[in-house]
Amino acid sequence: MVIITHVADYYLLKTEMQDPIVFLFEGISHCANPLFLMLTGAFALERSGGVEPEQFWKKSFFKLGSPTIIFAVIYWVADIYVGAITNPLRICKDIATGFYQRYPHWYMSMLSSIYFVLPFIARAKKSISERTYRKAVIAYFVWAMVGLYFDEVQASWTIGLAMSYMGYVLLGNILKDWHFKKNNKIGTLLIILGSFILMLDYYIIYLMVQQGGDYYNKFLWGYKAPLVIIGTLMVYIGFNKIIVRRSFAGCAKYSFYIYLSHRLIMNVLYYYRIVPGVVEQWFEGHSGIVICIMTALVFLLSYMVAVVVSSIQGWLLRQNKLMTIQ
Repeated sequence: MVIITHVADYYLLKTEMQDPIVFLFEGISHCANPLFLMLTGAFALERSGGVEPEQFWKKSFFKLGSPTIIFAVIYWVADIYVGAITNPLRICKDIATGFYQRYPHWYMSMLSSIYFVLPFIARAKKSISERTYRKAVIAYFVWAMVGLYFDEVQASWTIGLAMSYMGYVLLGNILKDWHFKKNNKIGTLLIILGSFILMLDYYIIYLMVQQGGDYYNKFLWGYKAPLVIIGTLMVYIGFNKIIVRRSFAGCAKYSFYIYLSHRLIMNVLYYYRIVPGVVEQWFEGHSGIVICIMTALVFLLSYMVAVVVSSIQGWLLRQNKLMTIQ
């Protein structure tokens, strides 16, 4: 979904916001970051309370922070090479603002603030009743989303942005503990309906843009928009209700490096325009097909990069263990 969003972004500009199909792809994929955050609440929050905060932060930095820094440097080098960065002060601005509205690294900068707070929330959760915790989470989520309508954020790591997104993290945490009765039909229906609501939201944006309205409509665009929230929750709950009989762990373990590398792969492909040019020529006038093909290609190449990087990281870990034993 993250890759679809960024591929669709390119064609949103290329089609000058005149193709409704591109808007539908934008809509269906804009639950990606909220879902990422909800999964953080489902998997990371409880784990953060099982160790001392310093241990959790240290482990998180090694697992998430250091690869992000390495990829950020690679992005800078690539941007300098193609001329996207001509002033070194641009790099300083990236660091100071947490890559705000730049690269996929803004998300990791924002997430670092969330990871800083997680151990304290996990401990607070243990000190109150489950019912009180759920009420507090729902109240916080509403407060955080409403607050986004009034805040002007200038950096990814700020409390205003990160702690607003924390609402999704906490919501994912309480929904994880909800005992959903498994039902593949209802789960699939919820996913379909949620996806439809997300697409409907961005189709409304398309209609407004055609009438001279702003694409970044505060009530429709982004993760605070009511329809985006409803659609995202339906997709999340839908996946909680279905039974998946195949393991995707082999792919899941590479997901972080796929995330870090996909935008770089996109930049290379669209800078040289060899493959995208051929695909666009073959399917001229069919933006939906082009987006699907380019998404699959970017994912495949990112997956290959992720396998290589993960293998190198695994080898370094094994070497470190051997040196420790010796």
